[in-house]
Amino acid sequence: MDVEKLVPETGNLNGFIEQFQVFSSAPGGIDNLRELLFSLAIKGHIEINKPNAISVDINSFFDKKALLIKNKKLKKSKTLPEISLTEVAGAIADNWEINRLGNVSMLITKGSTPTTYGYQYQNEGINFIKVENVINGDIDLTSITTFISDEAHFSQARSILEEGDVLFSIAGTIGDTCVVRSEHLPANTNQALAIIRGTSDVFLPKFLKLQLDSFVSKQISDKARGGAMNNVSLGDLSELIVFVPPLEEQKRIVAKVDELMSLCDKLEAQQQQQANNVLRANTAAINALLNPESQQTAKSQKNSATVSGSESKASFEQNWQRIAQHFNTLYGCTFPMPKGEGRKKKYLVGLENVKGLREVILQMAVMGKVVPQDVNDETASNLLEKVSADKQKLVKSGEIKKVKLLPLIRNDEKPFVLPTGWKWCRVWDVAKLITSGSRGWAKYYSNKGAIFVTMGNLSKDNYKLRLDTIKYVSVPDTGEGLRTKLEENDLLISITGDVGNLGLIPKDFGEAYINQHTCLLRFMPLCQSRYFAEVMRSPCATHQFNAPQRGIKNSFRLGDVGEMLIPVPPLEEQKRIVAKVDELMILCDQLEQQLTQSYSDAEKLMQATVKALVA
Repeated sequence: MDVEKLVPETGNLNGFIEQFQVFSSAPGGIDNLRELLFSLAIKGHIEINKPNAISVDINSFFDKKALLIKNKKLKKSKTLPEISLTEVAGAIADNWEINRLGNVSMLITKGSTPTTYGYQYQNEGINFIKVENVINGDIDLTSITTFISDEAHFSQARSILEEGDVLFSIAGTIGDTCVVRSEHLPANTNQALAIIRGTSDVFLPKFLKLQLDSFVSKQISDKARGGAMNNVSLGDLSELIVFVPPLEEQKRIVAKVDELMSLCDKLEAQQQQQANNVLRANTAAINALLNPESQQTAKSQKNSATVSGSESKASFEQNWQRIAQHFNTLYGCTFPMPKGEGRKKKYLVGLENVKGLREVILQMAVMGKVVPQDVNDETASNLLEKVSADKQKLVKSGEIKKVKLLPLIRNDEKPFVLPTGWKWCRVWDVAKLITSGSRGWAKYYSNKGAIFVTMGNLSKDNYKLRLDTIKYVSVPDTGEGLRTKLEENDLLISITGDVGNLGLIPKDFGEAYINQHTCLLRFMPLCQSRYFAEVMRSPCATHQFNAPQRGIKNSFRLGDVGEMLIPVPPLEEQKRIVAKVDELMILCDQLEQQLTQSYSDAEKLMQATVKALVA
C-alpha cells in the first residue's frame, strides 16, 4: 500500500472522508475514526468557520457567575491555572474562545450514596442513575434497577439532576458521557458521576459532550489514579481545557459530527457482518474438513451403515476444494473481531483464521491427508511390532520398568478413519519413559549450572521452548538428578494449570531438568521422529488434553498421558508428513506476515492522516 498517495492534503477533510472506508481498517478502526473526528471537530477542522459569526460573550457569562457568587447563590470556586501555550496544540479561529471547564460552568459536582445517610434503595420511585446506566452516550432508562424515595432525593439536593446537565463518569469506567433530558427526570446520581451544570450561555450541551468525548478528555484519563478503581477528581475535570466556538458554529459542528458518526455506525455494522460471515464460513469449512464422516452419517443412519473410507476421502476432497476456492475470503482479509468474540486491539479475524488454518494442517497431517500413501512403505503394524520388541529387551535388561496392561482401543474411541497402512496406538505403546519432576527443587536453584525448564518455558499450540527467561539449578548426580535429566527429543507437557503446553528438547540443549508440574515424555528410538511431536500439538491431542481434566485446578495425570490415543503412519510416511507440515507452516507464516503488513500499512495511514489533518 502506498500510504502517501492516500493521505489527504493538510486540512483537507473532504479527502479524508473520501478515504473513510480505507481508514476504518486501521488499528482501532472505527474507534480511532470517531476519536479523530471528535478531535477535528472541537478545533474547528470539521466545519467551515464563518469569521463574521458572533463569538460567545464569555465576559458576560463571567459577570453573571460573579453576581450569583456575590448573592451567595453559588459558591466561589478556586482560581484555576492560566492556560500555557504548551497545553494547546495548533491555532484556533479568532472568533473562538479557549478556557478551562471550571471557569465556563456554573457548577461541577457529584452525587453521593443514599445509604450513607440512612436511606434505602427501592424497587420504584426516583431514578437513581449509576455509571452502568450510561450506555452509548445516553441514559438507558430500561437499565435502571435502583430507585430512591422523594425524601432521599431532596436530601441529596446537590445531585438532583436538571435538564441540560452533562454527566461524566469519574470512577471505574472513566469518560462515559451523556446529556440529561426531560424524559430522564426526576433523577439523582451517585459519586461516580460528575455533574457539569450551567454552561448553556457558553455551550450547547451536545457540543460540550462532544468535547468530553474527544481527545481533550485524554487530559482527564492521563490523570486517572490507580488503585482498586481508577478515578479522577472534580478538580481534574475543572482544569480540562475546552474550546468555545460561536453557538451557531457549535450547531453546525454537532450536525456534521452526527452525520459522520452515522457513517461510522454503518461502517462498523458492515464490518461486524463481514466478520461474522467470515468466522462462520471458516468454522463451517474447518468442521466439514476435519469431520467428513459427519456429513455422511445422516445419509447412512437409515440403514445403520458406517461411512466407508472411499466415501470419507471423497467428502474430504470436496470440502478441501471448497476451502481452496474461497481461500482469499477466509484467510486473506482482515476485519476487527466481532463484539462478544474476545475482541481486542490488534486482534483480527484474518489472523485468527490463520491460526485455525494451522490447526487444520496439523489435523490433516495426523489423518493422513497431506501426503499420498506409498504401498511400498513398511506398515505401522510392523513398526509397532519392532518397537514392542525393543521395549521388551529394555525391560529384560532392567533399563525401563514393565508397563501395566493398557486398555484395548475401542472403536468408539477412534475419532476418524485411518488410511491403509496406519494404526491406532496409545502413547505408552511408543514411549520409553513417562515421568515428571518432583518437589523440593528450590534448594538446588543457582545463578548458573543446569537449565531448569518450567511450565513458563513451554508453548501453547507449539513445541518450541520459550527461553526468554531461564532458571538454573545445581543438582547432585544421583536420585532426582538422574531420573529427570532431559535428553534430546524429549517432549515436555504441562500437566497442571494450562494443560497441554509443549516443549521439545533440541539437539545440544545441554544439561536440564524439570519440576513436578511438567511431564517428561521420551519416545522409543524408532519413534523419535518429529511426527510424534506434531501429533501431540494437533487438535487430535488437544481434544484429549481438554477432555479429562479433573479437580478444582486443571490437572492431567501421567497415566492420562500414557493412555492418550495417537495415529501412527509408516515410518517413511512420517518423514514425508513432517516435511509437508513444515512447508505448509511456512506458507502460514508468510500469510500472517502479509496480513500483519497490511495492518501495519493501515496504521501508518491513520497516523499520517491524523498528522496531515490536525497540522
